[in-house]
Amino acid sequence: MKRVYELVGAPGHCEEASFTWDAWMHVNGIAHAQDVTEDLWRRFQGDSGKTRFSDLEGGDMDARYDNLLCGRYPMIFRDRHASMQCTAMCWGLACGNGWFPLIDTLCAEIQRHVDAAQAPAVVAVQVKEKFGALRFYTTGGG
Repeated sequence: MKRVYELVGAPGHCEEASFTWDAWMHVNGIAHAQDVTEDLWRRFQGDSGKTRFSDLEGGDMDARYDNLLCGRYPMIFRDRHASMQCTAMCWGLACGNGWFPLIDTLCAEIQRHVDAAQAPAVVAVQVKEKFGALRFYTTGGG
């Protein structure tokens, strides 16, 4: 069964959600996470005043968003049009348009870290939605 969620309304706090998130982090060995709720809230808020995260299901990202990400983060997506022998990025971003703000935020943070640490470039090798979750595979970095 595929689940698609639509969040409507202002960000808030829920004890059950915090407990679940903390448990998930513990089980998966995650020591630190950055809350990007406010950033996503500002990016998604539209004319209606509702925040909508409803375009998260399958399909490939539209060319306009694909091109925007490649333009903003040319080092991360430098292999976007390379051959399939080199990268899975040759098939594009295999996720819906609703993932754009999260990928944009992720890439901005990756690039900020690489620049600040003078680390080797991080290069995306595959970006896809699978089982309702975003998968972002890379090489390089520090």
